[in-house]
Amino acid sequence: MSRILPIAEVLARTSLSRRTLYNEISAGRFPRQIQISARRVGWREDEIEAWQKQRQVAAGSGDNSRAA
Repeated sequence: MSRILPIAEVLARTSLSRRTLYNEISAGRFPRQIQISARRVGWREDEIEAWQKQRQVAAGSGDNSRAA
């Protein structure tokens, strides 16, 4: 079972701002949050990790090193 991450942890892990996070969700490019309680939401850790891996692959495996 995957942990549920609060927004502060999602923002820290992704380096996105709150506004960008919600813009990406609206555009369908980021996993949707789940309702934890009446005033609290969270994200499944495995979905956030999958999103990060997908971005690394799209960016060329995240390898930005250059030969000198």
